Amino acid sequence: MIRRFGGALLRRLGLRRTRPAAGDVSFSGNYASWAAAGAACGGYDNPTVFERVRQSAAKVRDGEALFERDSVLFYEADYSAPLLAGLFYIAAHSKSSLNIVDFGGALGSTYFQNRELLASLDACRWSIVEQTGFVEIGQREFSTDELGVYNTMAEALEAGANSKANTAAPNAALFSSVLQYLAEPEQVLREAAGCGFEYLLIDRTPFLENGTSDRITVQRVPEEIYSASYPAWFFEYDGFCKRLNQLGYEQVLETTAWERWDLGDDCAQTRCMLYRRSN
Repeated sequence: MIRRFGGALLRRLGLRRTRPAAGDVSFSGNYASWAAAGAACGGYDNPTVFERVRQSAAKVRDGEALFERDSVLFYEADYSAPLLAGLFYIAAHSKSSLNIVDFGGALGSTYFQNRELLASLDACRWSIVEQTGFVEIGQREFSTDELGVYNTMAEALEAGANSKANTAAPNAALFSSVLQYLAEPEQVLREAAGCGFEYLLIDRTPFLENGTSDRITVQRVPEEIYSASYPAWFFEYDGFCKRLNQLGYEQVLETTAWERWDLGDDCAQTRCMLYRRSN
């Protein structure tokens, strides 16, 4: 569930672009099924990608960079106001504490990006759910009382409830630029609802401007990040929101995120949305 990102930081040229250009990543096609899109590209379970992300995340952990996104290192603070609005809304309604399950959070990309601001809370616990490759690395090299990496949401919930971070049990699930890379995103949202999360925070998720149904494409990542290709969803907005309502959640806030994509015959805008359990 490696979270994709639109743009390359060209370190060899000495450039520091804190807000990469979305156009560096391309999307193509309108496939009939996820399997058909998968047959036209590569996949996520790539040891080379794991190692590149590990190396970059280690530099962040060791204070050599502020944060990384998909192995690209950043050296200047770059906060997402929509994401922080969601996180601090949750904290404000949770006695100034956060206990988040970050689905597809790699080795702590979002956690490290916002760690300095999260330190202002009374308590914070960040539990990541990832692929086996990331879990093995994360548990071996990155886990602390505040940060953990797990195979499933159930494992993350159990660990978060028994952590030493002085928080209540996890009450929020974060999906930041990840639902579009899952074969069955609705099933994962149902699982999250079944876990009893009070909040679902959905960040950097793309919605079609004109499409009347969800669309499956192939995303290609430039070599400056790592040469790869993946199936990727673009969601139809009304249907997506209706499914969350049916799961028992109502929208608390919504705003556009920073990525916008041109698909040729349509455009898509990423959004950040916070939903709270309504029953």
